[in-house]
Formats: sequence, structure tokens, C-alpha cells
Amino acid sequence: MSNNMVMPDLQNIRGADSNSLLRMYDRANEVVIASLSQQERARADKAIQRIVKELEKRKVSFRTGHEKPAV
Repeated sequence: MSNNMVMPDLQNIRGADSNSLLRMYDRANEVVIASLSQQERARADKAIQRIVKELEKRKVSFRTGHEKPAV
């Protein structure tokens, strides 16, 4: 992947609908995984935290892939 990854626009997180937030989450996660730039990965990680916080406020259920399996 290129070093010039595009981050989602996070200016209006509160104004975005839940589906758009989920798409932003997916895109930011792609940047965290694929970017060669540590600064870009850190920025994407911060974006993920903001998006997750907003989704939790809206009580939108989703899986990050980091949950522990039920025993």
C-alpha cells in the first residue's frame, strides 16, 4: 500500500449518520494496518477512538475484532 493513505474526514463526527461512522471506522482501521507512516497510524488510531466513543454514545452495536470470546 502507498504511504499516502487517505483518512476519513472527522470534522463532523457528531453530524454523521451511524452507517457513515462505521465506514469511517473501517477506513481508519485500514490506515492503522497498512500505513507505513507512524504519524499517520497514530492519527488513525486517535480517529478510531473518537469514532468508537460516538458510536457508544449512540448505543450502536458493532464488533472491533478485539473482543474476548465468550467462555
